[in-house]
Amino acid sequence: MSGLPGVSVVSGKGRAGFTALPSGEPPALVAARKSRQHKNRRIVKIGGILLAVTAAAVCVAALLLTRGDQPLPADLPLPALSRTMDDTITAVAEVAAVAEGNTVFGGRLYQLLREEEGNIIMSPFSVSGVMAMVAAGAGGETAEQVRQGMAFPGQAELARGYRDAIPALRTNENFTLEAANSVFGQAGFAVLESFRRTLHENFHAAFQETDYKDAKASARLINDWVEGVTREKIKGLIKPDMLSDLTRLVLVNAVYFKGSWATKFDAKRTSEQDFHLSDGKTKKVATMQQTGKFQHGLVEELEAAVLELPYTGGRLALRLVLPTSGTLEQLEQKLRTADIHQRFDEVRVEEKVAVSLPKFKLEQTIPLTEPLRSLGMTDMFAPGRADFSGIDGSRQLYVSEVVQKAFIEVNEEGSEAAAATGAVMMMRSMPMPPEDFRADRPFLFFLRDALTGMVVFQGRVADPAA
Repeated sequence: MSGLPGVSVVSGKGRAGFTALPSGEPPALVAARKSRQHKNRRIVKIGGILLAVTAAAVCVAALLLTRGDQPLPADLPLPALSRTMDDTITAVAEVAAVAEGNTVFGGRLYQLLREEEGNIIMSPFSVSGVMAMVAAGAGGETAEQVRQGMAFPGQAELARGYRDAIPALRTNENFTLEAANSVFGQAGFAVLESFRRTLHENFHAAFQETDYKDAKASARLINDWVEGVTREKIKGLIKPDMLSDLTRLVLVNAVYFKGSWATKFDAKRTSEQDFHLSDGKTKKVATMQQTGKFQHGLVEELEAAVLELPYTGGRLALRLVLPTSGTLEQLEQKLRTADIHQRFDEVRVEEKVAVSLPKFKLEQTIPLTEPLRSLGMTDMFAPGRADFSGIDGSRQLYVSEVVQKAFIEVNEEGSEAAAATGAVMMMRSMPMPPEDFRADRPFLFFLRDALTGMVVFQGRVADPAA
């Protein structure tokens, strides 16, 4: 998490030339100055939510704590943040480096989480996005630990990569997609101009001011922003007792996605089918079915089959990874040293596939403090050792805790017109029997953006009916 150039805190009312995310001031800002509720609990909250067909995600992280009341410096005039999509990527190498690091970190984090039984849903992109903002204010050993643990490229590459990637992860005519950042700062807390400017220019972050002595109103302010970005998919993410009069900054990353399958699953074909759990038991689960042309591949050395289900427009897709022999646990172990996406790209072909996929809906809250420590990021959690001097010029700030909440739902929804056209072509284009991709046992999934290469969400379906 190395220091990059940045900017100072903007009040929730908005300064000249600056637009908060999303547009408009949450009404909670006014209430934030009226009530009193002192809290002593120090916590950082990261939350996320995903729907893989109608999908949404939000992540809140890196509550930084310190003492003292430095004066707030004068705000610099900054250009308004654009909320329109810009898929013109000029920093191609830098975006690729950020995406590669995101994939590596996602793999590392998954390997730490997979030891727990059951389903997994997480957003490596959302964690990386928040940690990249925190990295902009880190220095010394703290910065180096974060860079290595998160698999970030160099400081300049990281900033340039996110500068292009975030505008590309926005809505177009085929899907709704938002990747947004915001910083909520304590009124009167001095943030270096360089920090604020880099977060604004490179991470497209809005800045708002609040008073954490009024924990209830500050929580409401943050939650209003979260709800706005996620189309009210997440409410009440920040609880008042997560904040205290020691809180100085809350950094927020939110990702929201809503898309339709390029080829629709016909709900009339959905039926109760057996799903074989890892403990040998069998459950009846609602299973979707369709036959059509899809990108499909067998990665023989991993003993895995991979299927890619694209959303309308073909840019985003859900990749499903199913062991062809052995257990999912054995496949997960092999993925410690293998890049499933690279191997799939080497063997993928478009062919006729008979797909059976259970409908599933997963939700999980993941404490991330210990996993991040396990990846070597220890100093940022340690008062006295944490170096966030790039934020305020002192070494009084530290991260207290990181948590993520994620949600995913997959069902038959999709583009009906595209499905009808595709079904006719697929059903008539190949005389040979179709390949079979039957996800009737635990499998992995990855929601990936082809333009930037980002793995936005990934997880494991151990029990679709849990």
